Amino acid sequence: MDRNASLKLRYLQTPSENGATPYAPTTKQDIRNKQKWMGALMLPQIQKIIQNNKS
Repeated sequence: MDRNASLKLRYLQTPSENGATPYAPTTKQDIRNKQKWMGALMLPQIQKIIQNNKS
């Protein structure tokens, strides 16, 4: 299993502190964590797009 897949698994299995479902982050920290995780996941694609735009 690659690193992103295990991160994804861990993220999806982590409920927020108030017991809400992991799929609907409710606390600001949950949302920030999800944004960070999504950003890390999207980074290679974003870098590729930037490279394509430069050429």
